Amino acid sequence: MLSRQQPQKAPSSDLKKAIVFYGLSIVLMKGLSLIMLPLIAGYLSPAALGQLELLTTAAILASLFVAMGLEDCLFRFASNTTGARQRTIVSSLYGWSLLIGLAALLLGALLAPTISALSKQLLSDGGLQHYHLQMVWAGVALEGAISLPLAYLRMQDKPAHFFYVVIGRTFLQAMLTFVFLHHRASITSVLLASLIATCSQALILGFLQLKSTGIKPKPQELKAIYQYGLPLLGSGLCLFALNGIDRIAIAYWVGLTELGLYAVAAKFALATVLLMQPFGMWWRPKRFAWLAEQPVACGKMLERAILLLAIITCAVACAGPILIASLMPDEYIAAAQWIAAIAFMLALRESSEVLNLGVLNQKNTLLLLKINISSAALATVLCLLCTSLWGVKGCIAGLIIAQGIRLLLIIGGGKYVLTRQGIHLHVSARWLIFCLTTTLLSVIGSAYFVAQSPINNGFTHITIHHLLMTSLPLGGVFLTLSIILLGMALQCHIISFQRIKLQKTQIKAL
Repeated sequence: MLSRQQPQKAPSSDLKKAIVFYGLSIVLMKGLSLIMLPLIAGYLSPAALGQLELLTTAAILASLFVAMGLEDCLFRFASNTTGARQRTIVSSLYGWSLLIGLAALLLGALLAPTISALSKQLLSDGGLQHYHLQMVWAGVALEGAISLPLAYLRMQDKPAHFFYVVIGRTFLQAMLTFVFLHHRASITSVLLASLIATCSQALILGFLQLKSTGIKPKPQELKAIYQYGLPLLGSGLCLFALNGIDRIAIAYWVGLTELGLYAVAAKFALATVLLMQPFGMWWRPKRFAWLAEQPVACGKMLERAILLLAIITCAVACAGPILIASLMPDEYIAAAQWIAAIAFMLALRESSEVLNLGVLNQKNTLLLLKINISSAALATVLCLLCTSLWGVKGCIAGLIIAQGIRLLLIIGGGKYVLTRQGIHLHVSARWLIFCLTTTLLSVIGSAYFVAQSPINNGFTHITIHHLLMTSLPLGGVFLTLSIILLGMALQCHIISFQRIKLQKTQIKAL
């Protein structure tokens, strides 16, 4: 009886508590990051911000090798065990993460001068300094030592602990960035603040992990990393081609100044993904259990996730240009023209992450690797070709096409795998198409009204009146599309007021 009641409690009490803490973590962390963006932009030129973005891209690439799919290995092999067996697996995976990080630190220090020299040859308006690369990779080396303990806290349903650790690092980094930039306005100040905060978080999490499970790498988990995590590394490298090649293409074909503007637009558009993360942090550790025990409820949850993603994307596409106009210095305002299209591209990417449950429900991830390789090859070709021909707009268009094709491949591959396993997971294709079409309409509406507004003319003398004249039609677009989405969701029984009332009654009874 208890085993049947447990899944019913998850979407009510556990989900509510998890979303509150995870939501606060992300809102405060990324909200503070967005608040700091205008401050950093006030100290750094668009070209310097473009250089910082290129360093961040290098960090993302290096972090893939350090992470090695360890977080997914933890969810896949430790979430279905309990007690001493679970602690043994976590202890071993954490030990391997430290060893991999140490190897990455040494390798990065050796390769930094060579990469710095190569970047100065390829980029016409400056390259990357070797000591900047070494600072970035020192923080990257701690990626596994941070991500694995944080994932373990999520797996144990300890969102409060997760909140304190993440927010502590966020406020420390923000404070140090402000102090260092005030003392010396340079990229080095930003990187140093990030490195100190990263080391502090890694030490705290390491102490907690040592106390909870210990540190003892074993060969069995190394085999799991090789069989399950290594293909995920390959998938991650392919995803880098989908999500990182744009920075390299813009830096090479257009320049660091345009890269800095693109980075600003991308950071505001990233709210599309960030606002989905509270749900994802609760859902990812539980999705395999839901699929096995209650596939019908699992399908409904995925449809609600797509609804949530569509509403978030519409909001970002309509609100993003106004936020850039209100918060950023004048030389960065041109970034507003790209934010809606980037938000749509990120919505396609996030849809793939929501719907990839089928292709991951296997002992290995080779199918996902094949899909990502194909998509990455297409993205690389389209991104480089379109950027060389049409600049930043061409780059975004190429990524949208590649992400769309990847989404179709993941849906088809997942359906094939689950059919062979005898699992019926129903997610309405019509509902998915309707949601994506609605978000595309928000992008078109946002682009049109931004093009017709004073925002499109440089923002040099923008006033409150100009902002209101732009925000009113954009707000109308968002409200109209949101009402349409919610109305269709009610009609298709994806959400219902009766179910919401029933869940509230169950919560009060508990």
